This record gives sequence, C-alpha cells and structure tokens, in this order.
Amino acid sequence: MSMNWSCTQVATRSSKTDGFLMSRQTAGKKAHLVAKAQVEGLDYDQVFSPVVQFETVHLILAMAALQKWTVSGVDVRNAYLYGELDEEIYMEQPEGFCVPKPEHFIIRLKKALYGLKQAGLAWWRTLRDSMKELGFEGLRSDAGLFIFRNEHGFIIAVIYVDDALFVGPNNTLVQELKQKFMKRWECQDLGEITEFLHMRVHKDSSKIKLDQCAYLETVLKHCRMQNCKTAATPLPAGYMPKPVSLDTVIDPEL
Repeated sequence: MSMNWSCTQVATRSSKTDGFLMSRQTAGKKAHLVAKAQVEGLDYDQVFSPVVQFETVHLILAMAALQKWTVSGVDVRNAYLYGELDEEIYMEQPEGFCVPKPEHFIIRLKKALYGLKQAGLAWWRTLRDSMKELGFEGLRSDAGLFIFRNEHGFIIAVIYVDDALFVGPNNTLVQELKQKFMKRWECQDLGEITEFLHMRVHKDSSKIKLDQCAYLETVLKHCRMQNCKTAATPLPAGYMPKPVSLDTVIDPEL
C-alpha cells in the first residue's frame, strides 16, 4: 500500500536525569521531525507494540535478589528511528529543508519517525529480529522477555520499548552480550540498575527494594500539590467494610 502524508518539526524540552529526579538547570531543547495527518485503515493498520509485563519485571528482580545475579541497564536513544518499515510510505519534504530545485518531490521512508502510528510496532519487530541474531530466544508468554543460553550459562533480557535490563548469574557474559547489544544501536550504558520504569531500585546484598517515591514527588510538583493535606487512605472517612458471605452473588462485570 502506498501512503502519502506530511510532517512537522516539534521542539521539546529535555532534561538530563540524576538518578531519577530531573534538574531544570540541566534542561535543554531538542527538535523532533514527527509525522502527522495519518488516516486509520488507509495509512496504517496494526499499531499495537508488545512490551514486557510489570509482573514479569518484579519476578525477574526477585529472582536476581535471591540468586545474587548481575542486573545491568541500557537505554536506547531515539529507538523508534531504528524501526524498519514494511509498508511503502511517502512523505512531503519537511518545511525549511526542501531540495532547492525539485521542491515538488516527495520522500520515501525506509525507517519510522516519531509520530508515525506504526513506529512502536516497527521498532519492536526490528528489536525482535536483532535479539534473534544475538542468540536470544523470545518467550511466547511475554513478548518483552528474551533468554540467551550457552555452555557458560544464561542471560535474561527484559525490554520495555527503549529500556533494557540484562540479568544473569555470569557477570562476564552479561557484560559481553550487553556490549554486543549496544553496538547495534546508539545506547546509554546505565550500569548497575538504579531506576527502571519509574521505579527506583535499591540493591543491597540479597535484597532489592522498589519504590516510586521520586515519581510521586514529580507528579505532585507537576500538579502543584506538594503542600496538600495527607490522608491515611483514599477511602471516605468513617468507611467500614462489610463481610461478604459465600452465598453472595457477585456481578462479574463489576
């Protein structure tokens, strides 16, 4: 299917992170070329992009704590731009960047752009194929979990869009596979895990503690609720739960 649509440039503010909290002093500006004006059914069909389940993340971190495995993180920069497109897609030349003479020419995209509806799915397919080439096998039960096995041991890769964890008992093998992964994409090596999916991670001997305190503080600041009154529970004051009898019929749609 041939598709033709336009694009626009969007300026956003980005912040470097120190652990989890963002610092306005290090905030800067960056520009993205993003897609726009797509029509469902004509310009795109499938858009669902699988990600790892939160329950799986908790399970892998619990196993890492009990078995004292290495947990190392990686962040893929501009991940969607690596997504290979299967469709035949054309785009108008960006405003301000047109070729001088053939201004009426259009551009054919071979890789995805931010704002493209199928960009997430295209990135996941590219990532899945890349993980297979590295020797990983994807799980059918969880699309964001990949396992590598050889005579030296095994490595578990937990991937949520552009955030990845490499987990395993053999630290040398973990670092080796992580380096191979980083050679395929432009990545930031996060080293020993301290934060993942808005969860702050504290690792201490045989324990791994998770909390979202920093994320909640960021949300409160954004909503200007730092000085709001606290409540012990979100339930109404004076609420008393009633016991449920085994004979009580519960509506399954609730």
